[in-house]
Amino acid sequence: MQKEVKYYEGTNIIFRETHYIDGVKNGIENFFDPQGKPWIKTNYKDGVAHGEHKHWSGDRGLVRHEVWENGNLVKTLYIHPTLKE
Repeated sequence: MQKEVKYYEGTNIIFRETHYIDGVKNGIENFFDPQGKPWIKTNYKDGVAHGEHKHWSGDRGLVRHEVWENGNLVKTLYIHPTLKE
């Protein structure tokens, strides 16, 4: 498994950390905000979302928690009240 790390330009703060097998996303992909806090975390299997997907937003904390299976959304476990219609 290979890991690719991208940084915010001109900083040592990680923007994205992605895992690959043979050039295809496999495992966890993490995105971080400019302060280094978690922003998005998605699990991949063979290049498609598979498993948990979490999205955080600043002072609201966790705003979305989903479960994906082979690239298809199968269940939404949580949506922050400010995002609900």
